[in-house]
Amino acid sequence: MDDELDDFWALLAQHAQIIATIDNLQAKSHPTIEDKQEIKIRALEEQSLRERLLDFKPTSNAGGQTKLLYFTLLLAKTETFLDDQAMERLMRSLDHIL
Repeated sequence: MDDELDDFWALLAQHAQIIATIDNLQAKSHPTIEDKQEIKIRALEEQSLRERLLDFKPTSNAGGQTKLLYFTLLLAKTETFLDDQAMERLMRSLDHIL
């Protein structure tokens, strides 16, 4: 595995961990003020990592498929969507291998 793909997998792992942390904090029946602050901090980290994932340009078809699969699962799990600009960035990051 090359360094670029290792970096991509590391970003995916970090992103998934932050989402799990946010989910766990939000699942508390009586979140504390500290929990709410932690959610805000983690949400900013998640947004930053999502931006990095959007801009990551895989060099292989397998890397591109992995990226698309990850975003598909992420959007389905979080019941969110990408705005037009984010979707364009995602597709532009893959256009060189399509």
